[in-house]
Amino acid sequence: MDVPIRQRKGKNKGEVCKQEACGRPANSLGWCTAHYLRNRRGQPMNTPIRVTRREIGPCSWPGCSRPLRTDELCRLHYGRKLNGVDMDAPVRKRAKPNSRNGLDRVVNKDGYVEIRRPGHFGKGLAGKNVWFLEHRYEMEIHLGRPLHDGENVHHKNGDKTDNSLANLELWISSQPSGQRVVDLVEWAYAIRELYRDDRDKL
Repeated sequence: MDVPIRQRKGKNKGEVCKQEACGRPANSLGWCTAHYLRNRRGQPMNTPIRVTRREIGPCSWPGCSRPLRTDELCRLHYGRKLNGVDMDAPVRKRAKPNSRNGLDRVVNKDGYVEIRRPGHFGKGLAGKNVWFLEHRYEMEIHLGRPLHDGENVHHKNGDKTDNSLANLELWISSQPSGQRVVDLVEWAYAIRELYRDDRDKL
């Protein structure tokens, strides 16, 4: 069977393998890739080269250009034939791993809602897709500032998907380094100054 040989772009200028009766494009030292490797490894040069399915041709189903796999069909159409599925059904495109599929609001594996908000407080500019936890985003919008280190947003009713402002309250995890009165007083003054502008919103 005469098999059409695909020629690699940019690696061959029309030369043919110097091995007798080969006919494949020459890639290295005048040999095709298969004969070059055989010469390099000291293997017999005149044994037949196994023809790959891609070189034989595409799937025999009309309009399909996928490479052959089994029974003159590609993997997709062979599987459809085997399972009795419509051979001309549209092909579903698989989503890329970790893809959000163009959505702007999703529930992550921990049950929290994430939203895409490029440019939120200067984050994710230049068209980057930056995702934020919705409950933290809502609190930052309400306060008009990014959350400080040690601040957490708590769901009052325990529902992680209920991110209405009435269900959210700001918690803080910071604490004084010791339990002496002086330490507690200094910590209390620091907290008071930190939240001076937020008193009406809290």
